[in-house]
Amino acid sequence: MANVVEQDNVAVDRSTWTITSTCRRCRAAWNLAPSVIGTAPDGKAFFERQPETEAELAESWRALVACPTGSILAPKGLKMPEHVFPQGLGENLYRLGYNDNSSAGAHPFFIRAKSGLNFLIDGPRYVPKLVAFMEEQGGLDHVLLTHRDDVGSAAKYAEHFGARMWIHENDRAASPEATDILTGYEITEPVEGVTVIPIPGHTIGSVAFLIDERLAVGDSLGWELAKSCLFTNPIFCWDDWPMQRRSLKRLQDFRFTYVLSGHNSSIEFPHERMQSELARTLELLDTMPWQPPTHLPTGQAIPEARLRERERVVDIVKADFYATLARET
Repeated sequence: MANVVEQDNVAVDRSTWTITSTCRRCRAAWNLAPSVIGTAPDGKAFFERQPETEAELAESWRALVACPTGSILAPKGLKMPEHVFPQGLGENLYRLGYNDNSSAGAHPFFIRAKSGLNFLIDGPRYVPKLVAFMEEQGGLDHVLLTHRDDVGSAAKYAEHFGARMWIHENDRAASPEATDILTGYEITEPVEGVTVIPIPGHTIGSVAFLIDERLAVGDSLGWELAKSCLFTNPIFCWDDWPMQRRSLKRLQDFRFTYVLSGHNSSIEFPHERMQSELARTLELLDTMPWQPPTHLPTGQAIPEARLRERERVVDIVKADFYATLARET
């Protein structure tokens, strides 16, 4: 589990399910246990009520294991079930849990594709349980990184299995171990059964991977439980919101029945319903304003020189991206 120290002189009640003040507001717990966990005004997770049913207990254990800061505590003496993660989401599709603190608690996924290849989507913590699971599945062929924020411990899995690791050139600094660098903004299929859809905006190197009608989008889109819709919040757009909105419109050209999200919930719908939900969301996003962030998620101010450099690089990316779109029409 993650290593965490509670604030000094704070007594933790171990008679009930508890979330300590070390919660980092990553939303993983709420996504995994929405029936019992809520979000406080400060963005931190808390138990709205104690789990009672078998399903609620299963949700709570998943939230505990996934929590990247170890902030969720079960009642003292309550034994953890043996198979909390990986969590099956569909045929040959798994949410891995063990969310990594270095990826801000993003959800990682594993797909056994119809092509016969095995894929890790973004990086969980490196834990023997997941290594054993992948070995049982026949190993790991490729690690697909959606963007710079959700790399986690992916390189350790790639090294262990001798897997190729992919990231877009714009975000490659986050993964110096990557063996394969995606370039440009054209839609490609560099690996059998994997469609790469560059969707710059959230970060300039954000990419969606489409495998067997499952769409892994990182932090660029997800299912918002509170709104019951596909959504992405401009507050968490680090590089360019207008470009992110335009990027997401590319997804209307593809058939997918599952959206796999890094920091929001994942959702499965028939293709027609999914496209209807996407169209509704795109219309909403076009009405939402955005200001380029001036502070890091930690609250630390971004140096002025770094802000100017981000603006310069984003302008280059926008020119190249929109030129690619123009060639596609």
